[in-house]
Amino acid sequence: MQLLARRLAAAGHRDEAADWARRAAEAGDTMAVQLHAKRLDDEGDRDGADAILRTAADNGDTSAIVALAARLDEAGRTEDAERVLIQGPRRATRWS
Repeated sequence: MQLLARRLAAAGHRDEAADWARRAAEAGDTMAVQLHAKRLDDEGDRDGADAILRTAADNGDTSAIVALAARLDEAGRTEDAERVLIQGPRRATRWS
């Protein structure tokens, strides 16, 4: 799905590419999660990016756990960031 998203984007089909990237992220593609969260951030949708990372973190995606903790820390929520890192999957939603 992520490959399809990249090819659609390269062909100028941004909306379709974004939809396929979202689908790849929701399907658990760990790289797609990071790319989709970045895309949402770039579009000004921080809450959407956080939600994608929370879901992935809750499902055991360790890169999403680290990314979510970093975002919490950047937002001044250091204690919540530490909890996410310590408690890991199935706990990220509580702290974001």
